Amino acid sequence: MVRAAALGQVAFSAAASATRRRVPLRVSRDVVKATLEDHAQGRLDAEITLVHYGDYECPYTRLSRLSVQVLQRELAERLLYVFR
Repeated sequence: MVRAAALGQVAFSAAASATRRRVPLRVSRDVVKATLEDHAQGRLDAEITLVHYGDYECPYTRLSRLSVQVLQRELAERLLYVFR
């Protein structure tokens, strides 16, 4: 079963990034299927799917990239990262 965590643009803020405090995330137990049309990194059969909804021009989406990179390093092969 794939667990999906949706990161909203409001989940990250400049203040949270600057102070390094943990920001609560909204976690969904819904199954999210990644397709070949998605912008994805990782294995399609990964244990964890992280679906990141963002906008390329949004400064908060840009800030969240650093947190996503940390997750990708820590979870490695267990994570499929999807940007929508």
